[in-house]
Amino acid sequence: MPDTNDPQQDESRLIDRMMTDLLSAMDQDDSDMRSTLIENGDDIRALAEICRQTGVFEHSHAKFAEFKQHLEDSTPPEERLVKSWAWLLDRIVHSPTTLHMRGAVRLCVPLVALYLPPE
Repeated sequence: MPDTNDPQQDESRLIDRMMTDLLSAMDQDDSDMRSTLIENGDDIRALAEICRQTGVFEHSHAKFAEFKQHLEDSTPPEERLVKSWAWLLDRIVHSPTTLHMRGAVRLCVPLVALYLPPE
């Protein structure tokens, strides 16, 4: 039986809720994608900070670096924010399991945050 006082479960629920809220906000905005991402930048940064503290992210530095390098090699700087978001959504949609989907969020949201303009 799961431990209802487990901090990792609380963190997981928080990340899932924040991502759901972010997707809802993005869906309701009629602006172009780049503008919408920038408008939601504070939420993306907050979610990215929590994701960076997860075990999945901590154990996947090499994968994160690989994603980042691939994106930077294949995408002009002005397109990286939107491309990283599209990549995140693609990884979520094509995840074979919920575990993979959650891992994609924890690994890719920090990448999206990296390409937001400075505050």
